Amino acid sequence: MFCSSRTDAGVHALSNVSHVDTERISKRKPGEVLPPHEPTVVQKAVNHFLQKNEGDVMVVDVRKVPADFHARFKAQERTT
Repeated sequence: MFCSSRTDAGVHALSNVSHVDTERISKRKPGEVLPPHEPTVVQKAVNHFLQKNEGDVMVVDVRKVPADFHARFKAQERTT
C-alpha cells in the first residue's frame, strides 16, 4: 500500500489517499488472471477485515485508476 502522506505521532488525519496494485488470480485455474473486482466489492471486503480486527481505519471510497497512478507522486493538491 502506498499512501499520499504520513501523520506524525499524536496527529490525526480525516482522510488520506492510498493505492495498492492488485491482480486477481483464478482459484480454479492457477495462473489465469481474472477481471478486477468492482470497487464496491473491494471496499466492503477491506472494511470487513478492518472491523474484524478492531481497527480505527475505514475505507470510504474505492476507485479504479490508471496503471500509472501513484498516490504520493500524482497528488493534485496538499494541505498544511
